[in-house]
Amino acid sequence: MLDSSATLDLNLHADTILLGPQQVNKIQVTSHFSDWKSMTSISVIDNQEKQNYNLNISSVLDSSHILLSIPYGQLTLNGVEWKMDSPEFLTIDRKTRDMSPSVRMHSDSSSVTFLKDEQDGWKVFNLELKDVSLSSFFKSELVPGNPGLSISGLTSYARS
Repeated sequence: MLDSSATLDLNLHADTILLGPQQVNKIQVTSHFSDWKSMTSISVIDNQEKQNYNLNISSVLDSSHILLSIPYGQLTLNGVEWKMDSPEFLTIDRKTRDMSPSVRMHSDSSSVTFLKDEQDGWKVFNLELKDVSLSSFFKSELVPGNPGLSISGLTSYARS
């Protein structure tokens, strides 16, 4: 295997950027890759200097897996701070290309869990939402009718 390194630092400063209906003052993207590891940070800051989105994702590559994580265990989506129970959220087997999500995150009043389980030769993906407001991810104005939607429930997908 060969390795390379790269760096990307992008800062957009403007007072007229619109992200959907939302006015944005700055978008910052930073990505560094070296020694089979990467770190990418994305921030969206509004014209009142409030950080509406902040996402840091790291990856580590070894001979058999790719591990993705939220290194600081927290992210901000539409101004809502989400905390991860564990920084690791996805493992990819390089040989089989099998993905194993392991997401457990919560805000002050909501939680999202997305896990993979294996039972009797079946791969079962479970997504559980508890009092998750649509606006805790993105502006409700982006959806026609501006719904004030909150979702709770469990859904599963299984394959052999």
